[in-house]
Amino acid sequence: MNPGEMMRALVREVYGNPDVLRIAEVPKPCPGPGELLVKVHAASVAKADWEILRGKPVWVKLSGFGLFRPKAKILGYNFAGRVEGVGPEVSRFNLGDEIFGDTLLHGLGAFAEWLCVPQDAAITTRPPGLSPEAAACLPESGLIALQALRDHVDLQPGQRVLINGAGGGTGTLAIQLAKIRGTEVTAVDHTAKFDRLRALGADHVLDFMHADFNLPDDRYDLILDIVGVGSLRRWRRSLRAGGVYLTVGGSIGYLLKTLLLGGVSRLCRGKRVRVFALRHNVPDLVQLADLALRGEVTPVIDRRYTLDQTAEAISYVGAGRSIGKLVITP
Repeated sequence: MNPGEMMRALVREVYGNPDVLRIAEVPKPCPGPGELLVKVHAASVAKADWEILRGKPVWVKLSGFGLFRPKAKILGYNFAGRVEGVGPEVSRFNLGDEIFGDTLLHGLGAFAEWLCVPQDAAITTRPPGLSPEAAACLPESGLIALQALRDHVDLQPGQRVLINGAGGGTGTLAIQLAKIRGTEVTAVDHTAKFDRLRALGADHVLDFMHADFNLPDDRYDLILDIVGVGSLRRWRRSLRAGGVYLTVGGSIGYLLKTLLLGGVSRLCRGKRVRVFALRHNVPDLVQLADLALRGEVTPVIDRRYTLDQTAEAISYVGAGRSIGKLVITP
């Protein structure tokens, strides 16, 4: 690690649309105490990358990403790569280790050739049988799907799950995880994604343009709302007694309404209305990698891009057109 070395990265100086992004030569990072220098082999694009780029919705600026100007010039946080340098006090990893995880809570920076990440971030060793591209798709999307289906309702074989926004990175993994539990899955998304959703195991598919108004008469044990849209009261009416509505996304107003409604929903035959809170942790990453190695879940990769094409990839995700994940290979 020579001082003054440069690397290529996708950078921005202000909040805005993808046209504020550019590829630039920037100083290669140097690991500090407890940090790893990682050669990035693959990164995946998340819906949050689109939101962090634009500074919208308002939670982005209120969550420490910068109130008026972005603090992080380099976006991207889901990655897989190799440890090429270690700072003082590093004990968890060694030079040459293949790792994957996310840096969302530690300054972003994955859309670049090199990345510095704290050893205590949500990162773990990548098993040899798991490709860097597949591993880069697991950290956030897989954690949301795993925790939503495992920690909020005790799903049993034969129970019914509805996934709203099932065609994205989280939804495609949630379908597979729900089928492992033997549940009956209804997937809601754009009609263009129906064939892929059925191939992943969805028992029923609904057009998102009409799902909020024409839900079937039968009820669900879990409604996982990844996009956070629609009538909360309608979603609650579509729950069975003891069922759970869990929203992952949505506007600040929608999330506040969910919290308020959740306070009284238990009076309605024990139905629960909740806002999902992601827990970044290593054991769940290890479990996801194990599931992927056994072939029980397979990250869906819609398209692959080079670092130079990352702005195009972020635009594609922002438009909601992707099926599964988009992967960047620097």
